[in-house]
Amino acid sequence: VGCHRGHMIDPKVTFKDAKTNLARLASATASSARDTYYFTPWRINDSRLADNQGRYAWVSVEESTPWVQLNWQAPVTVDEVVFYPSNLGGSRIDKGTLYFGDGSSLPVLVPLAGSLPLKFPFPARNISWLRFQIEAGEGTTMGLAEIVVHGSQQVTLPQLPPNAPRKLKVTQEPLLLT
Repeated sequence: VGCHRGHMIDPKVTFKDAKTNLARLASATASSARDTYYFTPWRINDSRLADNQGRYAWVSVEESTPWVQLNWQAPVTVDEVVFYPSNLGGSRIDKGTLYFGDGSSLPVLVPLAGSLPLKFPFPARNISWLRFQIEAGEGTTMGLAEIVVHGSQQVTLPQLPPNAPRKLKVTQEPLLLT
């Protein structure tokens, strides 16, 4: 419920049940992206669900095992990931693996399709990144509309801002910041 499709507000959740979405503090990268605006990795944690055409989601470029990763500037403690499937082209994710920056991993064996989110709780762990790799599915437009990461609200971010990009150049390809 919200003023338009895309706002992720659940009216059944009370304030005491609310959780912090740590994904909003992360930067996103991926093995590939269908384009640089509608289906790019940063759509995975923009708190906007895909529209009826599947836009505003991360969608890979016809890979057999695509992945998307969230990176935090400082370690965070996480205990649940909520996957929101992409509804583009009828694609479906059948199996994947959630990899964590502490070296551990967990299989995700529940199909991700349609519009229902999948809540995936696990024992808390302290990490600086997590990656979801799709290992089996159907269709050529596999991806996710959103990833929400729940965990501790106690996050200590670095005191200094990140370094400014250097050596920028304009090309016809996606812009790479180094």
